[in-house]
Amino acid sequence: MTIELHDAVNGDGLFDVQGKAFGALAVLMTATETTIPAAVEAFLTQFQLRSDADDLEIAESMEGLADAVDSWQSSAGALSSKIRTNLRDLLLELVAADADQPEATLTYALQYLIDQMVADGDYVAANTISLTLTPAGGNAGDVAICYSKLQADGQVAQNVLAESIAISVTSTVGPSLRFRAPVAQSNRLASDWPKGSGTDKTISATSPASSYLSNGDFEDATIDDVPDDWMVHVGTPGTTVKVTELEVQTVAITGTPTGGSYLLQWTGPDSIARSTGPLAYNASGSTVQAALREIPGLASVTVATTGTSPNLTHTVTFYDAAGDPGQLTSVNDLTGGSSPTITHDTTTAASAGSYRGRALEFDSDGAEVTALYHSLSLSVDTVYFCHARVKRVGAAAAGEVRIEVVDGIGGSVIADDAGNDAELIIDVTAMSTSDHDSEWFSFRIPDGTAMPVYLRIRISMAISNTASVYFDDVAIVQATRLYSGGPYVAVFAGTTVSGPDDTWSLAVANNRAGGIQEWYNRVFDMAGKKLLLPVSGSNLIPPSWP
Repeated sequence: MTIELHDAVNGDGLFDVQGKAFGALAVLMTATETTIPAAVEAFLTQFQLRSDADDLEIAESMEGLADAVDSWQSSAGALSSKIRTNLRDLLLELVAADADQPEATLTYALQYLIDQMVADGDYVAANTISLTLTPAGGNAGDVAICYSKLQADGQVAQNVLAESIAISVTSTVGPSLRFRAPVAQSNRLASDWPKGSGTDKTISATSPASSYLSNGDFEDATIDDVPDDWMVHVGTPGTTVKVTELEVQTVAITGTPTGGSYLLQWTGPDSIARSTGPLAYNASGSTVQAALREIPGLASVTVATTGTSPNLTHTVTFYDAAGDPGQLTSVNDLTGGSSPTITHDTTTAASAGSYRGRALEFDSDGAEVTALYHSLSLSVDTVYFCHARVKRVGAAAAGEVRIEVVDGIGGSVIADDAGNDAELIIDVTAMSTSDHDSEWFSFRIPDGTAMPVYLRIRISMAISNTASVYFDDVAIVQATRLYSGGPYVAVFAGTTVSGPDDTWSLAVANNRAGGIQEWYNRVFDMAGKKLLLPVSGSNLIPPSWP
């Protein structure tokens, strides 16, 4: 690989020559959109100042000028296309002349060039990319939207387009969110390129049930305080590691009613009180269960019934219910009997640290570095998101927890090809004690990694023994790329239902300051080919145009 890329003295390297063409393209684009039309418009404006400008014969002398501008713009576009063709042919010829090639394609030639740059430590200036998500005021739900500018090799996606991506709810069940961006300019050599990406994708939220992790919601624990499918590597189940209890409540009918009905009411995490329909005085447990399951947030409750009708006691277990469920209440319209009464009680209280149903609880003794593992089989060179709901109960003067992807039990954190570690570090002292924090990170598994790998949740710095830390709804999903060269996103379900009017805005910024990278994308469609010029190394190649 001996293609000369840059010659600071003679300026005859590949990038030096191409740079002059990029400069010419920039001038052409400015001229076709602003300079030439503006100059002609200035001429016509000056003409209109003449006292005889309205004279028909004088005015006719200006006929055809607008069409001539359009014709010139069209010919300038043809010139731009010709320059692009010349640049393509030049690169193909230089690569072919450097060594015998198995493919005479532009994609192969570009990859050959990139490989030489990496081998020689050559690189170009990078664009500055940032993503910012802003929810609309008054959003009802707590769905989590995750995003990343890092692509499958861990490099920053240099060719994302600067735009504002609108996010809206298409279905409150799940929910499903629509990501929509401004219309795109398909001609990358047009003066108004890029406008927007034109992306329009609908993404369904991932729940623990649809995650690459099993039992990431910690609902199942065949062995007390050891969540199924997880390995407690450091910690004592029942002491420093626990699985929280489900809420269990009872509804007892007494007084032997002979008629009438009653309602059961419940207030969910959205602070809205909802009610069952009327329940007969002697309603069976299956009837009560079906009625409760119609209330949002109680779709998985179970009801076990004891007693002799109509004096029945319904025991309600709150599977998959949000947090520490509120107490059921009732409206008593029972008749007959001896002052029929409905009594409510909580026999097993859920933990305040639970986000939904059961949760994983770390009760630190002030010294232990608790650690749990979950086996994973994932694809390499693929972007994933890991999301969790976390909360602290009690005061903490110190402590740190980590969620990380590691290569084995007691092993090392996996890093992608660009050196980004697959981990999330959480300062326990900054954790919320009122609500559950939404915590997430993106990660990639490099080629050659042996499977399985493991998700590890651990205390990495001892937590004050006055605090408990809770993890819930831990889920992993493969990311969705919004368009070729664009950012990656994922959506994770919450416990509070998203309203149909909930919206967000994902602002994507790209200063397009890496001139060579920018023009390579515009001329050679690097984004469509999933290619990037290196942006780090030992030899910076400067642009050769102003």
